[in-house]
Amino acid sequence: LDPRSSRPGAGSYRLFSLPPVARLSLDSVTHFPPSPTRERAVRFGVGNGDTSPVGSVRNRVQQAALRMRARRSRGGEAVSSLDQLYAHACAADPLLRRKVQEYARESNGALPVETQEGEVLVRWEELEGDEGMRARVKWGHVKSPDRAVEKLLRVYHLEVPLVLDMCRQLIVFHTVNDLAACLQVMLDDPEVCVLRVKNRLRQDYNPALTAGYRDVSVNLRLDTPQAAALGVVGHVCELQLQLKEFALLRNQEGHARYINYRNARGE
Repeated sequence: LDPRSSRPGAGSYRLFSLPPVARLSLDSVTHFPPSPTRERAVRFGVGNGDTSPVGSVRNRVQQAALRMRARRSRGGEAVSSLDQLYAHACAADPLLRRKVQEYARESNGALPVETQEGEVLVRWEELEGDEGMRARVKWGHVKSPDRAVEKLLRVYHLEVPLVLDMCRQLIVFHTVNDLAACLQVMLDDPEVCVLRVKNRLRQDYNPALTAGYRDVSVNLRLDTPQAAALGVVGHVCELQLQLKEFALLRNQEGHARYINYRNARGE
């Protein structure tokens, strides 16, 4: 999966050699019921003069951070029970799927669809008018309890609030411009609080950490009436923004190799 490989077509991977782009991170991103609590410090790592497509969202990230910091806490304690976290993830999952559909529509995004010929990527604008195709969308599933426990033991030292990808989904893009457009739509969405953007497409990212895999991973909270009614406004979800080239490598065989690599690293 190494994007620096010399296989045919490797030249297309120049797309990923981007300057450092806007990165929003928090001192501690955790789950809080039912609403975000405590004002948190925000740090930016943005390269000066960054004119790349993804880097163009710099101002959007800064605005999102200001909006997030302006939301004052109303008290509350971090979720400490894996059962509670799992219940929140199951409740948040259909709400995140709705947001994925909105973002894919606005940014020319695609979703994986199961067909008789195998899994294919279909843009949402094509899926929207085809109920049969929509029924075959391969949505992300809530993280399995076994993997959640494994991650808690291996990585997070049993700190339940640090598991931020129990509820996760994916959007695939054909171009970096479309991916950047999706980021802008998300950061401008008043119903979403963006907490962290992990840009694994940036030039200084070490692909050996993820077996050559790259994407843009966004941690967010859903601040909608439905989320409030279900008590999951404080639940942190993950939305992965992938480029098509990497999505095509993420097949069953490739994922099995990644799991072996992850196990060897004890992650």
